[in-house]
Amino acid sequence: MTRINKKVLLTLIFLSALIPVVAADVIYYYHGSVTVYTTAMPIQLKCGPNGNVPSYITTKVCNAPRGSCITATIYITNSTYDYFYHFLTIKAFKPGNLFVTNVSTTTGTYIKCAWLIIQCASTGKTIGEFKIISNGAPYRCTTTISLTNGDSYCVSLLVEPNNPLPISGTDLGTLSVYLGYNVVKSCAIPLPPI
Repeated sequence: MTRINKKVLLTLIFLSALIPVVAADVIYYYHGSVTVYTTAMPIQLKCGPNGNVPSYITTKVCNAPRGSCITATIYITNSTYDYFYHFLTIKAFKPGNLFVTNVSTTTGTYIKCAWLIIQCASTGKTIGEFKIISNGAPYRCTTTISLTNGDSYCVSLLVEPNNPLPISGTDLGTLSVYLGYNVVKSCAIPLPPI
């Protein structure tokens, strides 16, 4: 074999080894179809007995009467804690496990800590709590709380402000919380980023 043929052969071997690396993206696609039906909601959200107290808290349930989301405005002060007792009610139509998934906040350090406290409406007994803010940042809570079919539950919000707060009437930001309800297992499954 001549010297030129060896160089050509070595070049071809080198290129043949490089080509699969460059063209290594092989993607397979599979078709599937999903039939979609509606079903009854497993839980219903309602404004609680203390959900609307002028100058302290306002609670609005969206998509009434189904109650699939809420918005609330709270007024906190320079106190040790601010407790918004029974601002929300949850009615369980199917047994399942309530949990907190994604939490976000724009309140900065104004809120040191915050919890959602769940109580049985008929007995007043606390059945669980979710820590949602810790040291001014969203907290990843993995707790689940079992709810019983047909029972109602009251939700309270406990806030620990980081004092001193700005003057009265200052908008401190927004706290967003997603509640999940697992009707299959007793585990919290995070909501994918949206």
